[in-house]
Amino acid sequence: MRMLSLIASLIPYLLLWVGVAMGQPGKPYHADKIFLNGTWRDAYLYSLPLTRIEDFQIRTELDPVYVDAVLRAELKLRTFETAVPSSVRIEGFLFDAEGKEIPLKSFHAEPSLPGEQPFLLILSSPVKNPRKWTAETPYLYSLVIRLRQAEKMVQEFKTAIGFRQVE
Repeated sequence: MRMLSLIASLIPYLLLWVGVAMGQPGKPYHADKIFLNGTWRDAYLYSLPLTRIEDFQIRTELDPVYVDAVLRAELKLRTFETAVPSSVRIEGFLFDAEGKEIPLKSFHAEPSLPGEQPFLLILSSPVKNPRKWTAETPYLYSLVIRLRQAEKMVQEFKTAIGFRQVE
């Protein structure tokens, strides 16, 4: 009982995240669970920085003639630092499948975070004539989003994106 009390008192100070891998190839979903004694999958435990990107959504929008595109990122930022409002720098970089950087105009920002309240930041940049993703010719780019605080990289995400329009 004392251990539960200790854990309950520490919960507000822990910034940990547990990720559970979903399924394995060739196994049905229900094979990953043990219903009597917990999870039967790989679980990962990692800590998050006090100032962080909590969530992000990426959208690609093609122009009416399907030539050029706009890359949009909606980022949910939050800080749990108790000092004065935190100033951060968000940077985005786009790489093609060969690793060549595609220049992005204005895909960066330096917002001041208002404390523990979530802060929504929207970044967008035109992309000149990207290779389109189709079922017949799939082509993926890599988008890297970095969060810097006082010139130190605090967090980085890398995700694969394709330029396509679904109507």
